[in-house]
Amino acid sequence: MLNAGWLDRALPWRFRSLSNFAKANANALFRCVLATPPIPCVPDADIEVHALVCRRDVNMLLLAAKSFLRFAGQVSLVLHDDGSLLPQDCSVLEEHLPNARMIERTRADAELAQVLPEAMKGLRRRYIFLLKLFDFNHYCRGRKLIALDSDLLFLREPEAVIEWMKPEASTSFYNQDPADTFRAAAKVELTGVPRNLNAGFIGFPAPIRIDEIVSAIQLLDYALEDQTLYAWLFATRRPMPLSPNEYFVFTGGEIPPQARMVHFISTHRFTGMTYVKRARAVCAELAGR
Repeated sequence: MLNAGWLDRALPWRFRSLSNFAKANANALFRCVLATPPIPCVPDADIEVHALVCRRDVNMLLLAAKSFLRFAGQVSLVLHDDGSLLPQDCSVLEEHLPNARMIERTRADAELAQVLPEAMKGLRRRYIFLLKLFDFNHYCRGRKLIALDSDLLFLREPEAVIEWMKPEASTSFYNQDPADTFRAAAKVELTGVPRNLNAGFIGFPAPIRIDEIVSAIQLLDYALEDQTLYAWLFATRRPMPLSPNEYFVFTGGEIPPQARMVHFISTHRFTGMTYVKRARAVCAELAGR
């Protein structure tokens, strides 16, 4: 008798659930963004928005970037190829986000190999989210850095972030997660560490030095993802939590009416197809309809 485990192993990942199928076909679900006009950034702006991009989520990234840039256009945009982008994907990104700086994975691998200790090179190859630490900060030329995930959607002007972008602001901001996201098991002092930091949308005075990132990984004995490490690094950077109802992490329920941004995290991304419906409404606004 065949069991469910065997069936799961036999079926390709994308066919094991409706959510998986939607994730695998995200570019088709969000193709409405391709009918919206390009939104340029400012290539020499001293506030940089950095995003890690994979081929499967190109149209999601376009939505995240365009929905943000329509309110906060005086920034530069730096897109980091996770290694999956094809030339046609880069062409689409260049067409819709003029002046954005693209960092190809092969170039980044070669350059980071020159500055990272040997053990860190292996960790960076193994754990994709470390690119959001090492690469974002290595390639930052600006005064401040905003990390932007592909699964964000800005519904209204992010007023707190616009205020943070002013020169006199010296804090760091972070999007609050409903859960404790600090996952390091090392017994270290946690004073000042925001334990519910969601790294999908953060901003900080930049760049963070590579040797400080390396020290955090060694001290915490942790490298699985970026949230824990950024939380540790934020402890000395005056962390300012954003309102969780205005900068909302979607877990399948109702989106608050005061939401300015919604983070459609992977676990609940396509629950009720709310993401797709909201994305289409934003695309209509971007297209001027």
